[in-house]
Amino acid sequence: MYITIPLQDKQCKEFEEVSLECEISKPDRKVQWYKDGQEVLPVDARFEIQVEGCSHKLLFHETLLEDTGNYMVKIGDQTSLAKLDVEGNCKVRQIRSSSGHS
Repeated sequence: MYITIPLQDKQCKEFEEVSLECEISKPDRKVQWYKDGQEVLPVDARFEIQVEGCSHKLLFHETLLEDTGNYMVKIGDQTSLAKLDVEGNCKVRQIRSSSGHS
């Protein structure tokens, strides 16, 4: 078994949806996902691991700056690496000032 379509580096803004995707040679097999060397487990509702046939996806519903890192997918002795770069999303609020003059 081997990886037919490797992961690709991704860039996004904070709070956006983004996914890291790969494809393997045989359907319905389990792969392991890692971020900066630590296994990724879907314990947070912000992201999920999806499997559809040979396609495997790590889907972030709402990215945070802390999601930036190096990701790896592993199946058997095959690995694929990608970098996810989450950029800050500066939201500017207009503050209305009232001078209090009548």
